[in-house]
Formats: sequence, C-alpha cells, structure tokens
Amino acid sequence: FNFNTNLALGLNANTHLSNIQQQTNNHNQTLNNSTNMNLINNNNNNSINSSINNSINNSITNSIINNNTKFSELLETTWLQLGSISEIMSDFDRSLIAYENVLKNNSINTKAITQIAFIYRSREEHSKAAEFLRRALDHEPQNGELWCALGHCYLMAGDPNNAFKAYQSAKNFSQNPKDPNLFFGLGILYERLNYADKAEEAFSTVIQVDPHFEKISEVCLRLAIIYKTSNRLEQSVELLLFVVKNPPPPYKPFDIWFLIGTVRELMKDPIGAKEAFENSLKENRTPAKVYQQLGWLHFQNLQLGDYAVSNLLKAVEAESNDALSWYLLGRCYMHQSKYQLAYEAYQQAVYLEPSNPYLWCSIGILYYKTAQFRDALDAYGKSLKTSVPICELWYNLGSLYETCNQISDAIDAYKKAYEIDPNEPNVKQRIETFKNYSGLDANSQEERKKELSKTPAILEPNSVFTSFYQHEKQNVNNITNLTTTTIINNNNANGNNNIISSMK
Repeated sequence: FNFNTNLALGLNANTHLSNIQQQTNNHNQTLNNSTNMNLINNNNNNSINSSINNSINNSITNSIINNNTKFSELLETTWLQLGSISEIMSDFDRSLIAYENVLKNNSINTKAITQIAFIYRSREEHSKAAEFLRRALDHEPQNGELWCALGHCYLMAGDPNNAFKAYQSAKNFSQNPKDPNLFFGLGILYERLNYADKAEEAFSTVIQVDPHFEKISEVCLRLAIIYKTSNRLEQSVELLLFVVKNPPPPYKPFDIWFLIGTVRELMKDPIGAKEAFENSLKENRTPAKVYQQLGWLHFQNLQLGDYAVSNLLKAVEAESNDALSWYLLGRCYMHQSKYQLAYEAYQQAVYLEPSNPYLWCSIGILYYKTAQFRDALDAYGKSLKTSVPICELWYNLGSLYETCNQISDAIDAYKKAYEIDPNEPNVKQRIETFKNYSGLDANSQEERKKELSKTPAILEPNSVFTSFYQHEKQNVNNITNLTTTTIINNNNANGNNNIISSMK
C-alpha cells in the first residue's frame, strides 16, 4: 500500500469534482443564453421551448447531482479507509489528515469524529479529545463507550465534576454494566476525590469481572496503596508481589520492590523490608532513596549504627541535594555521640531546607547535649515558627526550661506536648512529677526531681516520617500522576520521599 499514491488520488478526486461542478455551471450559463435567444426569436413557441429546456435542464442537473453525491461518498469512504490504514501503521499525523478530509465531505461522520478524539486522547491532548467526543455524542447520545471515554478525558484534564457526570451517563447507557474500563475510570476518579472506599470497590470490581484486563497491573497497584493506607498490610504486599512481575509503565520492578519494603517496615518486619530494599538495589540506577531507606531501617529497627551510616553516606554520595539523607545521617552520628559530624550533616540539611521543623528540633537537641542552651532555645523557636505540632519538640523545650530552673515554663511546655499526644508516657510522667510542685517544700521538690531520672531528658522526633506525612496530606488537594513518590507522599506512608524538601 502506497499512502502517497492514494493521497494523490484523493486530492485529484477533489480537483476532478471541482472541474465537474465548473462544467455544470458553464453548461447552465450556455443553456440559459440559448433559451433567452429562443425566447426573443420565437415568441410564439415560448411555452413549448420552456418546457423542453426545463426538461433538459432538470435531466442534466439531476445527473450531475447524482454524480456529485456518488463521488462525494466515494471520497468520504476513501479518506476513511486511508485514516484507518494509517492508524494501523501508527502514522497518526496522516490519520488526522485523512479523518479531517472525511469531515470536509461529511461533517457528521461519527466514525471520523470518534477516531480523531481517540488519537488526541492517545497523545494526552485531553481537552481536544473531549471536544470531538462531545461532537460525536451529539449524534450518538446513548453510546456508553463514548461517555466513558469522555469521562476519562475530563478526569485527566482535572475536571472531576464533569468526569463524574460523564461516567454516570456511561453507566446508564453502557451495554455492559460491568465494563472494566468504566470501573477503572471510576476508581481513579474516586481516588482523586479521596473516596477510598468507593475507589476500592471500583478497582475490586475490575479484578472480579476481568482478571486479564489490559491495565490489571495498574489496578492492583492502586488497590495495594489503598490497602496500605487502611493498614491491611498483608493484602497490600500480596498485590504488590503480583505487580512486581509486570509493573505498569513507567515503573520498573525496583520501584515496586521499594514500595514492598516500606510496607514490610509498617508490618514490623525489618528482615523482609531489608530483603525488599536489596532487591530494589539490584536494578535501580538511581539508588539514593533506597540507600536512604536502608540506612534508616538499619538505624531504627535493626540497631546497626555503622551499617546505617554506611548506607546513608552512599545516599548522599548518589544524591547530594537530598536534605533528608543529610538529616538522617546527622541523626545516626548523634546516636554515636559524634557531635561534630552530626553538626556538619545537619548544616548540609539546613542549607537545603532552612524551614523544616524536624530538622530544627534535632539541631536543638544537638545544642542541648553540648550544653549550648541559648542556641538550643533558638533552634526550638525556629521549629515552633512552622506551626507543625510536634510532641517531642514541646517535651524537649520543657526539659530545657527545667534545666534552666524555669519550672513554670517547663510545666506549660509539657502540657502542650500532652495536648498533641496524650499517649506519650514520658510526657505523662513529667506532668505527674510536677503536679502541685510549687506548693511543696524544698526537700519534697528535690525528691520529685529525682523521679525525672526515670524519663529521658530529650526525645528525638522518631515519628518524623509519619508525623510529616500527616501534615503534608492536609495540604494535598489532588493526585495528578501515579508515581512511586506521589503514591507514598499522598497516602501517609512511611516510605521513600524527601520529607524535608516536601515541606516547601
């Protein structure tokens, strides 16, 4: 098949049609001139000649109209076939040219309108696709498939209200009430509107009605994230282990292994998490986040400080602009009492993220441990300016006031910590210790202070991941793309993300 030859034929056909129309006009002009001459010269035969001329004229005109109609239909069919063949050849530019020529011959050809819409949709030009789909629906208002496609375009264009209306029409007119495409689109819509239960129901329906659905891997991935956020961790891992065999584009197996590792951490399975992260490292060409997560896993769950430092050093080497890696490295050095190295790591982190409250809280702890109390107070103050409620921050501030013998201020700080997290046992103990403290004599006050040895002087913000994601989720209105990062960010996960840079 030679597209150019057929394209030339189509264009020549258009030219030929124009020539026929011009010849018809010339003939009519000649015929009219002849008729006028006859009328002048043959006044007595007006009615006869008029009848003959009208008969001849009508016959010729009808013949030309029939020829034009047939030719127009032939052009329409030819261009439609050219468009279809070009699509098969993945030559979508020529397909558009062909379908647009179809519409020049027949502006209501729904096949051409629909195919143009689908081409724009495949190019992610969703607004243009929606425009042509609406044109097609003007002629086929009960076509459930077109309504479903229109709903998808509205969804991708960020118009959830019209997307919902289109999907409702698709449900009403669909010949298949359990169409997996329809429920897949509904699932994404509900997901973006934060209706997790409805999204779960829609995605589960897709799996039930068509286990071999072309996007089944993406369906399972989205459903696994829903299970993760609702703490059904075993079900989440089960789906992710299925997805890792054939991840939806653009993801690779190492992305899914990383996600499995974060779920294993939530399951309090550090060995399983470590194995998943190591699987992620095997194919990952940008392993900074994996090293970061492995470092934190070794530090917090496996109590292996040297391994933690080793992995975090690899993380900052792979990506030096990641403030979270520097922050976690500083935390590890603090645990090892390497305060100068901790300070240097925190300095790198604060350079990248100067307004992160968790970072300033940890810097305050560093200053407190090195007896730089004024600097500690300044650091805690910078953390407080962000208005992020951190229980450990207020606890540490209370401890600082207590060290400086400002008991009243210390009690106020402990009460604030209790408001944020009434289940923190150390806060409860401190508040109980200072209950009615001012009314006690000096000896009783000293006895009370001895009880403080049962509680730590400071608390590191070990809930930094969870607390931050909760704070971040309040500021998230839309999930526009399904990526490993956005999955973790927007689902309050304890996973792979630069928590400090996201504070912006």
